[in-house]
Amino acid sequence: MSSYVFTDTDVSAAAEGFMQELTNWCAEKYIQCYVLKKPLIEVKSDYPGGDSYAVLIPKRKILFVNFDQNNNAFDEYVEDFIEDIGYISNKYNYKEKIGRPKNWTDDLTVEIRVKESLGIEEYLQKTDLNDLFHQRVSELLVSLVTGSINDIDRVGVNVPENDLDRIKRNILLFDGDQTRFVYQKLKQKVIRIQGLSGTGKTELLLHKLKELYVSEGKSKIIMTCHNKILAANLRRRIPGFFNFMKVEQQIEWDKRLYCVHGWGSQNDPTSGSYAAICGHYNLTFYPWSKLMDFDRVCKLALKELDEKGIPEGDYAFDYMLIDESQDFPESFFELCGKVTRNSIYIAGDIFQSIFDERKEAGGQPEFILSKCYRTAPATLMFAQALGMGYFEPKKLNWLSNEDLEACGYLSKTDNATKEIILKREPISRFEDIKDENESVNLIRISGNYIAQCSSTIIKCLHEIKKSYPNVEPADIGIIMIDRGKSSYEISDLLATMIPREMGWPVNKAYETRQPSRAGEIFLSNTNHVKGLEFPFVICATHSLSDSFSHRNSLYMAITRSFLKTYFIVREDSNTEALNNIQAGLNNILKEHVLRVTPPSEAEQEQIKANVKWQGSLKTFDEVAMEVLIELNVTGKNADKLLSAMKIMLDANSERDEILKLAKKLISE
Repeated sequence: MSSYVFTDTDVSAAAEGFMQELTNWCAEKYIQCYVLKKPLIEVKSDYPGGDSYAVLIPKRKILFVNFDQNNNAFDEYVEDFIEDIGYISNKYNYKEKIGRPKNWTDDLTVEIRVKESLGIEEYLQKTDLNDLFHQRVSELLVSLVTGSINDIDRVGVNVPENDLDRIKRNILLFDGDQTRFVYQKLKQKVIRIQGLSGTGKTELLLHKLKELYVSEGKSKIIMTCHNKILAANLRRRIPGFFNFMKVEQQIEWDKRLYCVHGWGSQNDPTSGSYAAICGHYNLTFYPWSKLMDFDRVCKLALKELDEKGIPEGDYAFDYMLIDESQDFPESFFELCGKVTRNSIYIAGDIFQSIFDERKEAGGQPEFILSKCYRTAPATLMFAQALGMGYFEPKKLNWLSNEDLEACGYLSKTDNATKEIILKREPISRFEDIKDENESVNLIRISGNYIAQCSSTIIKCLHEIKKSYPNVEPADIGIIMIDRGKSSYEISDLLATMIPREMGWPVNKAYETRQPSRAGEIFLSNTNHVKGLEFPFVICATHSLSDSFSHRNSLYMAITRSFLKTYFIVREDSNTEALNNIQAGLNNILKEHVLRVTPPSEAEQEQIKANVKWQGSLKTFDEVAMEVLIELNVTGKNADKLLSAMKIMLDANSERDEILKLAKKLISE
């Protein structure tokens, strides 16, 4: 499972016993710890000081420990370390909040020398902090030393008074796996990170981007993702991120740094990664069409590059960073490998691609992030169980023990019931949240779906406002799961009802294709929510489908929330399934575990076959066009049949249904 101790050095033989005891203690308590020789940022040269270390645990005093007899060198080591924390604090504007080292050294540091032979509990007892203010300053000091710099004006130093403020002003700290990604140097060209939504993949890419941009002054770097809204959001975040990370170089947009979505347009080589590659090598640019998907254009670009040949040393980019990699075909990564001089960092969601038969493509990731810091563990367990059909007799997917571990689960079997019991490691971000046991509210509606869904969403908004008077419109995201006409009718209704009822303007992101500005409430379908996150999410669906794409959309929407998700679903045709789902949710909220009856071996084989057959998670249009091409229908005839099928079939229809209808229409 997770590694709870990060160290930047090999410890001496004298310190090995202490280190092993510390590692065991942290794993048992699920507590993150850093054992360092010096701060991870801003300090270039090593300290003198012999066999000395700093042990940093959030909400505890910094422990300076010495394992040799040179007390003078140890005193100098401690003095240098504290002095450099003061320098880093001043550079990143923490000093105004936490004061100079003289203000906190006595309260927040402790020194232990080798002659004090202590057990690990005795060591750590000396680091205890009971004062909440001192605990918060301790977290801020850890963030400085580890380079996990927070916006000090946002998080502040005073202890938050309510759950919403605790979440919004949470001090973010790299865990051990995240710290290794940022600071460990790997030699291979392609470096893959996989993790759940909310494990910090995008933030890590931003830190890596900053390191590359600063350390190599003439490098050409591209950061890309498939989705336009996510790309726009990333581009908007980069200047602010560079500012508070004190990057002195100016951002040379579209010269040294690109931040674009995957495709782009023919007339603007800086509009997308594919467009930039075509522009650099003078390749034929293919716009999207029903017969030309992204996989095909990448393969055509690869073929044309092979035919033309790439002049030696002619690379479009020096570095490439790819977010939400599960949205890209493998041909895109192959294309990136040809046109990038140095490293390619690829970050993807391990669960959003869990239904994808390509999930093993490209080799194993170098970093697996299993701790989700955005979503409460109960919400995450519910969303994943719903996505895989774990609450229902017929499971849609079944994870191997290896996949369960990669998704951050601890598992054991109940010998009496033969159920598998799954739980997640606790996350420090949610330790102080009083209402974590109410992080998901399943709301069942009946009657006219459009009217009932609209009015229920308004009721949810009033409830949020009543419970959290300081809530802001941008704290809330409303996500319509379905692709049909009713979702757009509900959205149009809400666009008039919310300003009238709540006084909040609405950003219909599927129209604006932009994230919400301050003062706006976010409203969209699932196509425009990747990379976005909100304290509160309200999502709605007309019915539960066994479609993988539908369940994946539910998972993605539900896990956008920090504090609470309201999940609205029509009951009329889903009563039995909803009873099972509600019982499973109650168990998660009460016992903090997920109990699942495993399918038989025969059922598991059938599940694997279904995953392989249906697992590409393609849109209705993409699957339908593939079917028509297989049946040798192209051009205007294909467009005509596609329009007819979209009227006659639901957007979540499976491939065999589409194939059956296509054959019928062709024969008529």
